[in-house]
Amino acid sequence: MKFKWSLITIGQLLFLSFPPRSILYSDYSIFGWIFFAIIFGTLPYSVFKLIGSLDQAGKHANMKLAVAAATCLIVGPSFGLYQQHNERIELEKNGRWTKGIVVDAKTRKHKWKIKVSYTVAKKTFETTYQNEESKTFYVGDSIRVIYSSDLPKIYRLEYDWKDEGQ
Repeated sequence: MKFKWSLITIGQLLFLSFPPRSILYSDYSIFGWIFFAIIFGTLPYSVFKLIGSLDQAGKHANMKLAVAAATCLIVGPSFGLYQQHNERIELEKNGRWTKGIVVDAKTRKHKWKIKVSYTVAKKTFETTYQNEESKTFYVGDSIRVIYSSDLPKIYRLEYDWKDEGQ
């Protein structure tokens, strides 16, 4: 059992560290839930079972639960930061600039958010809603977008790109 749970845990960590781009940047949002399910469901469960298989005497029952819960708190933010770092490297290597148009703007949770549309090779892409602190851009305004020439779904808006670079 130790080997089985070790293998399952390591496999999930490797999947989160090197996710297939076809899943990570899928057009279908349901695939995004795979990462959520692993980080907050199957990975903590497999860690719990792994510690249980190592603790034959059953003396550390509380520790199993604490470590399994801590797995979410460590792996979740780490996954996000690691993917953001990888996207930054991708854009530095293969980034191309284009003009985007703000197609929607709204206030949500007291923050101004915009959605931008940009075209690459006659195919149109839309960003998710992005925070825009200065409330400078409104529907119809132009904004520069940097995207990856290898995978145009990887993008940053100009003001985000400048902020990250500092």
